[in-house]
Amino acid sequence: MTVADNAVDRPLVDAVLEANDADEKLSDDVKYLVRAALEGPSALQQLLDGISTPQAREVSDALGEEPVCAFLKQITVAGFSGIGPKATSALHPAPGITIVTGRNGSGESSFAEALEFAVTGSRYRREN
Repeated sequence: MTVADNAVDRPLVDAVLEANDADEKLSDDVKYLVRAALEGPSALQQLLDGISTPQAREVSDALGEEPVCAFLKQITVAGFSGIGPKATSALHPAPGITIVTGRNGSGESSFAEALEFAVTGSRYRREN
């Protein structure tokens, strides 16, 4: 099975690392650039400045593992965006898409943005 055949079933970073390591046409310098870019902006800058080289990273063996199932039952937010005092939105915990609806200004987007911030540490809508 080639990288392209199973790439959909595993993390993209692992597929890129495997393809990067397997490509004999790429120089070590290019391979280091790819690894550093995957580690993040500071690792890439350190490589470009000649301060360090990226650490070797093992490709995970995520194929065959059962995915972790977790569902949100509710979201409680206080003092975030358009939400003042503590507010809770109950959700139906199940696979699939959850649609949250409400009147304009009732806080649906604020709940979604609070969840995004809790999971990623950033707020895409505010930053862009």
